[in-house]
Amino acid sequence: MTRDDLLAKTKAPRRVTAVTAGEWGTVHVRELSGAEFDAYQKACTVVTGKKSEVVDNRSLMLRMTVCDEAGELLFKPGDEAALADLPASILIPVANAAAAFLGAGDADPKAG
Repeated sequence: MTRDDLLAKTKAPRRVTAVTAGEWGTVHVRELSGAEFDAYQKACTVVTGKKSEVVDNRSLMLRMTVCDEAGELLFKPGDEAALADLPASILIPVANAAAAFLGAGDADPKAG
């Protein structure tokens, strides 16, 4: 594969997959770009003095990945607080499925 072949992938549509989400039924999640995943991990890192700690942020994972069948995001920046109020029985499985689809293990950024 050449450099141009690889860079052409940046223009490819994002992959979308269906996830069963309890009371929500079936929802779709899309993959993140490398830059989006880096932003997610950065948002999950809390720096205090000389120490940094990685914290869970499943609501951000949902905001960044839950989409319609065509890959259009359903949530906007600022929706994280409302998403965090979802029952854990919905929030955790969808966030973990989204992270697994991204190849990041689960939505725990420490695991990625």
